[in-house]
Amino acid sequence: MRYLVLLLTISIAANSQNLKGKIVEIVDADIVVFQDKDNIRKTIKLYGIDCPEKGLPYSENALEFTQRKCDGKDAIAQIISDDNKQTLGIIYVNGININEALLIKGLAWKSKNNDSEHLTRLEENAKNARINIWSIEYPIEPKEPKYETSERKVYICSLHPTIYHRSEVCRDLYNCKGEILRMHFGVARQKAPCILCAKTR
Repeated sequence: MRYLVLLLTISIAANSQNLKGKIVEIVDADIVVFQDKDNIRKTIKLYGIDCPEKGLPYSENALEFTQRKCDGKDAIAQIISDDNKQTLGIIYVNGININEALLIKGLAWKSKNNDSEHLTRLEENAKNARINIWSIEYPIEPKEPKYETSERKVYICSLHPTIYHRSEVCRDLYNCKGEILRMHFGVARQKAPCILCAKTR
């Protein structure tokens, strides 16, 4: 078993890149905005896990955990995949694997499309201990993986072209004195997300 986990770890490491930087925004419990040393920002979905959707039991607990552990902290982002659909990664803060920590705390499920035996074991341990999401009789798993799709529409004020807005009714966007541009997230994904939009999701 240890040999299989080691092979999986080596395989992931061989096909990933490690970036040093900091977490500048928590979009959701399992989605963070990472800024590297060159001040380039990436919206990263935590690889291999899904946290409870907003409004469901323990969603606030999961969000608070990620905020407490990550927000404003120096971090290492291990990018597993990066394409026009989404960026998947593992976040390390002070040597702690945040993805795994959420599973261990019973604040996330292992993603349905992930077959990692290591993550399965962490999930089973939390389930057997009936921690957090596993303490309720019928925990509600996410129906679909969460990510910003490349087809999703976002909005940009022409006077602040480095920031995109998820909501067309965002207060900052409403106060835009220039032209409001509408585009696909796939085009705007290298820009910084509006913090106000994230807080009002």
